[in-house]
Amino acid sequence: DGTTTRLVPPATAPRAPAAPIFPEWTTPRASQHLDDQPGRTGDPAGHAVGEPWAGGLRAGIAVAERPAAWEAEDAAPAAAADAERAVQMHDRYIVVESDAGIEVIEGVLADQCAALNRHWNHQNAEGMPWVIAKAGLSLDGRIDSPPHRRWITSASSRREAMNLRTSVEAILVGGGTVRTDDPSLTIRGIKLPKGHPQPWRVVWSKSGRIPKSSKLLTDAHRDRTIILKGMTLRAALKELAKRGISSVLIEGGGRTQGEAFKGKLVDEVRFFIAPLIQGGNLSAVSGSISPAKLSDVTYTKIGSDLMISGKVRK
Repeated sequence: DGTTTRLVPPATAPRAPAAPIFPEWTTPRASQHLDDQPGRTGDPAGHAVGEPWAGGLRAGIAVAERPAAWEAEDAAPAAAADAERAVQMHDRYIVVESDAGIEVIEGVLADQCAALNRHWNHQNAEGMPWVIAKAGLSLDGRIDSPPHRRWITSASSRREAMNLRTSVEAILVGGGTVRTDDPSLTIRGIKLPKGHPQPWRVVWSKSGRIPKSSKLLTDAHRDRTIILKGMTLRAALKELAKRGISSVLIEGGGRTQGEAFKGKLVDEVRFFIAPLIQGGNLSAVSGSISPAKLSDVTYTKIGSDLMISGKVRK
């Protein structure tokens, strides 16, 4: 909730200053990047709550680093400034706590702290958004809509896919998907958290030509549509990162997914597989790519379908 918690040390230990170390962090505040996850407290440098010990107070913090991407000429200025402030807070925290007689231990739960803000950390370290490849496909790997049936996956899978959309800042599809399916790319059918905006709808297209009547250009959220044309997918994703977008869900089609895997741009996979063999012409991932191996793989039964999730090894 963005507050800084301080503990009163034992009578025999040196007493920490009564005034807060970071006054601006002593009241709840909202931040798009730092405090938007339930149950989080403290600040972006990952400062933990101190604990009493025999010699006084011991405080654990995660290590804040300056990623090389911050120094790039095309780095997003706002994001770099925000992240640099986190490091300055981290450095100041160590000095103040050490002067107060509190032992400061760095690197405590560093991986867990990083996981709390994985998307933002990745954007600032790599200059690219965290990319999730999502697809709903048949058992034989096809994404064509079967005859006399609109959907391949179950209603339960589609609801889970909507929940997945709430975890990202943008959804990306290729121009062909827009011309063929006219998708909305909105969050619907579930309750949005208060103040949660619809994600950016991003169209990656060589020509930039999509029907003027498409939902992305005419619905109530048309101001949340971005069309990126005449650039590689890597360049398009980098452009989104420069605009402050830290997470992107790629929803197709097969050519776009193929380009993403071919360029080693995918960080995470969520594939929903239906118990259906249907044939067809459209593969979930098209083209020739090097095998993408996953780690931290989970298999979740959702309705009649199976969701396979994992992080792409790089």
